[in-house]
Amino acid sequence: MNYAGRHELSTIDWPGHASYVVFLRGCPMSCPHCHNKKIRTGERLVDFNDIAQEILASRRYVSALVISGGEPVMQPEVCLELLIWGHALGLKVGLETSGCRPIPDGFDMVFISLQCPLERWIYDSYTKDLKAYDNVIYNLDKLDPKTTEVRYVVHKNEYWDIGVFKYIHDLGFSIRLLKGEGISLEELNSISIELSIVLGSDIKDGVIL
Repeated sequence: MNYAGRHELSTIDWPGHASYVVFLRGCPMSCPHCHNKKIRTGERLVDFNDIAQEILASRRYVSALVISGGEPVMQPEVCLELLIWGHALGLKVGLETSGCRPIPDGFDMVFISLQCPLERWIYDSYTKDLKAYDNVIYNLDKLDPKTTEVRYVVHKNEYWDIGVFKYIHDLGFSIRLLKGEGISLEELNSISIELSIVLGSDIKDGVIL
């Protein structure tokens, strides 16, 4: 696998679960506010069994395995191997992804992070990846709202459209706002309250990137 690193214990990647997080290197997008820029490119190939043994060693402390990046779905075979291994250890397995490529089936939870409003010209311009928009729409149509959380990253003074939240809400997904560049938790909370009122449903917030 093209490996970027790990968090042996995280409580924010999957709220409610103590998680072991594996970061896979590589992403086809070039989002200007990427919080993991250092692992978008490059190569660090490691043996899957070495990582599997590290996860096993942490098994007593965690209840979940989260696969993140980078963009993990650029290595679908590795994602599936980690899914199988995590389940073999009795862990719930989640995937953190931008949704820029088709998402493999079988995950207990998918956290799909939208980078900007769901308009093709904005997505193409923002991500510099001409495949991302179509795949995000495909994944949202395919994913089960019961096992999916849509996350939207809010940056200071950056355009965001109420329409994208209505679209996500109407599809039945739960929504969580992520604290992006330059925005305070107070501002994020204010936006979440505003959206909750408009949509008539709870918008979660407070995950710090």
